[in-house]
Amino acid sequence: MPRIDAATVEEHHTMRRSSLLREGLRILAERGPARLTPQAVGAAVGIARSSVYQYFSSSEDLFDAVVDFAFESAQQRFHAALAGDRLPGERVLHFACVAFDSATDTTHRAFLSLADLTLTDAQRRRIDQHHRAMAAPLVEALTALDVDHPELRAALIDGLVAAAARRVREGDDATTVRAMLRESITAGPARAAVP
Repeated sequence: MPRIDAATVEEHHTMRRSSLLREGLRILAERGPARLTPQAVGAAVGIARSSVYQYFSSSEDLFDAVVDFAFESAQQRFHAALAGDRLPGERVLHFACVAFDSATDTTHRAFLSLADLTLTDAQRRRIDQHHRAMAAPLVEALTALDVDHPELRAALIDGLVAAAARRVREGDDATTVRAMLRESITAGPARAAVP
């Protein structure tokens, strides 16, 4: 009988699956999607490749589960960071700052690696659903501000965050870029020229 590292078999399986997902996310972020295999994830956790199939039915199932885990983890961080009684405008700015901080951390490389993949239609729909769920607090805050086209504005803010994060990855100072991002969202450099 295999060694159980928890009070019950069910808890053991939950803990083992969580470990596999965490290691899968680390491998995806550090080594890219091609290296996200049942063998690699099993080795990282210390179990045989065949044992990984007790938790994931295929390599594709493992990939989908790791991507879900990555988005769900990020979404939890966003919701925790945005909890509280902030005014809608403060929530918009705070969302952008949290998104920037997230986009410049090492785990975000997992998301970047997805851009170059050939995904199935189902995988693409799944990732789109995750993106919409992550943007929901921003859309809600913009809606509360009674701006026109809140979803479009949320997409534009997301574009600003992505551009700012890219500049940091290319070597610009994160503190400077973060400050300019805040300025771009709150007022922008052309504010004096706006009638």
